[in-house]
Amino acid sequence: MPSLQQSTQQLEQNSLRLFYDGKIEEGIGLLRSELNAADPNVLSSADRARLLAVMGKLHSHQAFLMNSSLDVALESLNEAVQIAEELGENETLGIALSYRGFATYTNTFHNAIGHYQDALPDIDRSLEIREEIEDVRGIAESLIYQGILYERTEQPARANANYERAAQITHEHGFELEESYAVRHLAFIRQNDGDLEGAREYFERSLELRQKAGFRTGLALSHFSLGGVLLDLKRYDEALEQLNHAESYASEFGLTRVRTLCHYLLGEGATAQGDVDEAVAQLERSRDLSREIDYEVGVQREETKLRELLSG
Repeated sequence: MPSLQQSTQQLEQNSLRLFYDGKIEEGIGLLRSELNAADPNVLSSADRARLLAVMGKLHSHQAFLMNSSLDVALESLNEAVQIAEELGENETLGIALSYRGFATYTNTFHNAIGHYQDALPDIDRSLEIREEIEDVRGIAESLIYQGILYERTEQPARANANYERAAQITHEHGFELEESYAVRHLAFIRQNDGDLEGAREYFERSLELRQKAGFRTGLALSHFSLGGVLLDLKRYDEALEQLNHAESYASEFGLTRVRTLCHYLLGEGATAQGDVDEAVAQLERSRDLSREIDYEVGVQREETKLRELLSG
């Protein structure tokens, strides 16, 4: 079985560090430059497959966070899968399949393309491969993505079991980033079940894990989710603090859709506290940002809420 060169392993680590620090485009650029400039007689097929898999991973996260196109992600991941299968590079194959499944899921989530079930074959296969080669971190990642698909296909018990198993594995091995995802999705299940205090505790734990792991890219969504459940708990001052943190990170990293959501919930918080002028200002900001990125669902949501406020 071919092995990866040390330079490829270092390049992968450097690109992931940029991703964690909120510099996804820089991480992608680092990988793209190497792939475009590399001498095919020097860069082995195994190394090319790995760099393509990691680049597809970053493109997939970028598309999820920014509603950007998934075409390049899928192109990279399809090539990575093909090469890794031919070479028997199962660790790389597990990565590529996992993120091709995630990209397929994202296309359904954001663009209503296909169905959530379409992503399951790749995720299921990535889990099987990772269990065979005892890739513990990879097993946890595949369990989480499989759990997300169970959630989306209305199988909450199966999803919860996946997240519990992933949380246990990641906690035992000190995989803070992956544990933050598992705990975060346990929080969503509790929130959906009406256990708001349980959800708050899990969201807080997920946020702490991301801060500890240095995963700044995920902090906007972490603060946003915690702010949302605090709003539900009518803990308004704490909620608004979290939502302002979320807006700040989303602004820093160019996550405009997340900013629209933050301003919408800030408007909800102001409404609950009886400050109509502030609520209108926040909702108008949300609407304007939604228009900037052609986020029609957001525009309609904010205009509906504004009409309700102004007619009351």
